[in-house]
Amino acid sequence: MTATTHASASLAPPGAFISRFEVRVDDLSPSGHINNVAYLRFLDEARFLFCGSELGENVRRPGVLDTLGDDVLRAVVQQCAEYRREVWYTPAPIEVRLWVPHLGTSSFVIAAELLDGTSDDPAVVLESTMVVVDRATRTALPLPDEVRARLAPFAGPRPQMRPRSGLTT
Repeated sequence: MTATTHASASLAPPGAFISRFEVRVDDLSPSGHINNVAYLRFLDEARFLFCGSELGENVRRPGVLDTLGDDVLRAVVQQCAEYRREVWYTPAPIEVRLWVPHLGTSSFVIAAELLDGTSDDPAVVLESTMVVVDRATRTALPLPDEVRARLAPFAGPRPQMRPRSGLTT
């Protein structure tokens, strides 16, 4: 698994964060294509690598949010995935590209696309809204300037997704 930046992309802007993952047998549905849950795992693991995380006592993986400190949690509060085409098993790695289309006061949006190496058209497009939260009070905190500065190089547009039909308000 590697993480790099991207020079040209289908939806992702130049400079998007890239992670690559090998497809495992457990990632496949009974019909042989990658299962929808596996897509979400790939996207979640890429987000994990991008943001940084605590892997155990005194073990951290660095990322754009690793300066938040131990008293701050990060939470996914909304997620929308659009499955555009099937991906069948491939020995080539799956590529996930991440970027940040929106910074709010205490939240930010991570956009992502998943590619399988057979096409520049993403198989899956995803948006996740993340919030930073005080560990003790469980209330949202403003994004620190240092975190905003670390997210800024990954800025890009919101991905265009199909309208959701059949839903009424």
